[in-house]
Amino acid sequence: MAAMLPLASRMPAQTLDVLHAFTVPNPTNSDGVYPLTVLVLSGGTLYGAASGGGTNNLGTVFSVGTDGSAFTVLHTFNGTNFANAEGARPQGSLILSGNTLYGTASDGGTNNAGTIFSLNTNGSAFTVLHTFATNGFTGDLLETNADGAGPNSLVLSDDGVLFGTAKGGGTNGYGTIFSLSTNGGGFSLLHTFKNKNPDSGTREGEEPESVLVLASGVLYGATPMGGTNTTGTLFSMTTNGATFKVLCSFPNTGINGVGTFLNGLVLSSNLLFGADALGGANGTGAIFSINTNGGGFTVIYPFTYTGGALTNQDGMHPEGALVLAGGTLYGTAKNGGTNSWGTIFSVNTDGSNFNTLYTFSSLHLATNADGAEPQTGLVLSGGTFYGTAYAGDNAYGNVFSLTLAPVISSLNLAGPNLTLNVANGVAGENCFVLTSTDLTQPLSQWTSIATNALSAGGNFSITATNAVNPAAPSEFYLLKVQ
Repeated sequence: MAAMLPLASRMPAQTLDVLHAFTVPNPTNSDGVYPLTVLVLSGGTLYGAASGGGTNNLGTVFSVGTDGSAFTVLHTFNGTNFANAEGARPQGSLILSGNTLYGTASDGGTNNAGTIFSLNTNGSAFTVLHTFATNGFTGDLLETNADGAGPNSLVLSDDGVLFGTAKGGGTNGYGTIFSLSTNGGGFSLLHTFKNKNPDSGTREGEEPESVLVLASGVLYGATPMGGTNTTGTLFSMTTNGATFKVLCSFPNTGINGVGTFLNGLVLSSNLLFGADALGGANGTGAIFSINTNGGGFTVIYPFTYTGGALTNQDGMHPEGALVLAGGTLYGTAKNGGTNSWGTIFSVNTDGSNFNTLYTFSSLHLATNADGAEPQTGLVLSGGTFYGTAYAGDNAYGNVFSLTLAPVISSLNLAGPNLTLNVANGVAGENCFVLTSTDLTQPLSQWTSIATNALSAGGNFSITATNAVNPAAPSEFYLLKVQ
């Protein structure tokens, strides 16, 4: 009878690599601290922004190779305080179009209400495209203005128009949705949020801060506050601003209770998916779905509760935008995990097959090796995820990569047929079962006996029929993923 040895062509464990650890400001530094924008990937280069640090302690825009090489500060925001010309504290999202990056600075600008900026990927031609009119907030007092204050997200349409949200300001003081061209012209206030007293009518939400989704001329987004239950809303709006609709005011009781801090939606067909940091019955976070017409709101996965402790298996307080690959959602939780510093997770779109892919380390926050508190979500390329940790690595954050390794969880032998059951698949990967009677042979000489293209991530099985030869003195099997 043949001796079988199932192997994997990648190590059966998750490997997180720190591509760049931000340095300690004393009181300033050159590279930045506390990254708070979703990374942008182009070829072998990642682009991002740090919300603080830099030579003026107002933030930076940076690039780094996917292998951790060639970290470069593309721009340091200039000024001696927040009332400067360029802006300060970039956050939310960067947009890459050709060789130009577009982003938002939530503070600064000549009115200290934030800016929209652009620069080339080589760091040249930094340009302020729009400076918001006046600060939407003074202390705890809500103010109004013409265009908004505290911009925090951008999305680019196919015809070259930028759409975004401002957290405050506008004619009602609760935030705005705006558009402008990529050259800074044609700024238009599309919507100013109305959030009336609970007893006096429609409540649209307050302080929109999620990364917008644009599909077929409709924008989708979220507010973390306001709405009928004061726990936030999901909304849609046509790109001309003509039709604004509250899709859902989040419920605040029972297992479907959802709280605040929504930082991005993802669209699949007619379903929107999102992560809410304070959702679920216990306020530890939830993943939800909702139809684009506003029906069918469902919490597909509530994060577990451990009686007030920040340690659990799956994580707590998911704040970053989700990534969808096939039928699997991938995201980050700011807290929780066995060491309390956060997790990277996956879950199917129907809520099944939740997996904790990585738990950040248990060392002290200021000295841990891999970082802590991931807040901005992930970028996926092949079987590798890229993201940022807000803290850790000297307590000022990092850029990391995580390569998912397939793990053979079990195998079944039925006559001549061999089935490998595998975890940690990524949608789009191609899997091969290879066989050889000589373990020392190079892979090019092994024989492929089964293939499986993954339409969804997570757990999967691959069966090699008539694969086992009882007459062979020994036979080896290898799972190759590419």
